[in-house]
Formats: sequence, structure tokens, C-alpha cells
Amino acid sequence: MSDACVIDADRIQRRKAGRERAKALVEFINGEVAADPEGDIIRETLAKAFGQVAVQVVPDKPMTESEAVDFERRSMPFGVHASKQIKTVPLSYLLWLEGEEDFRRQLRRYLRSARMQQEQEGD
Repeated sequence: MSDACVIDADRIQRRKAGRERAKALVEFINGEVAADPEGDIIRETLAKAFGQVAVQVVPDKPMTESEAVDFERRSMPFGVHASKQIKTVPLSYLLWLEGEEDFRRQLRRYLRSARMQQEQEGD
């Protein structure tokens, strides 16, 4: 058998594992990093290390029926409806919370600002 026809099973496994890690990284970038206020820093770092990294914001996919049922059974962790099962929280409140994502991002950035870091260290 010629060298060109030899199948290197280890190499195939390494390449397969590499593709799986790359796929997980792309999913991470498209999900978590794209939604993170510091995502630009992460994307810049990846671009320097690996070349241009294209990030497309992909909306979360809807929950399956069983995921939705499980989620509804959880308790609301905060706010006016804290400790109530999510299925009992008014839809208008849940929709309002969904729309507050930009404020939460800005709040996280604010709390990481030098001003707030100094205040936290002073406490």
C-alpha cells in the first residue's frame, strides 16, 4: 500500500475533535459573546489570535414544550413576583423583563466602571 493510501485514525480523530471544538466556539461566540457588552473585546482578541472572526447575532431558539414546562415550575428569582412560580407571573411583567436587556447590559458595564470599582473598594 502506498503512503498516500494509509489512513491515520489518530489524525482523523484529532481533526474531528478539533471541528467539534471549533463548532462549540462558534456557537459560544454567536450566543454568549454577541450578547455580552464586553463582546467586542473578546472578538478583538479572537481576531488577533485567529484572524477575522465573523460574529452573527443569532436569536435564542424557542424552548421545547418540556423545557417550557420545566421553566414555568421555577421560582421567579427577584422583583415584585419573587418566589412565585414563573407560570403565575403576569405575561406583561415577563415581556417587560425581556425588554430590559439593554438596561441590564448597561448596568453591568456601569458596575465595572472605574467610578463604581472605587466605590466598591471604599465600602
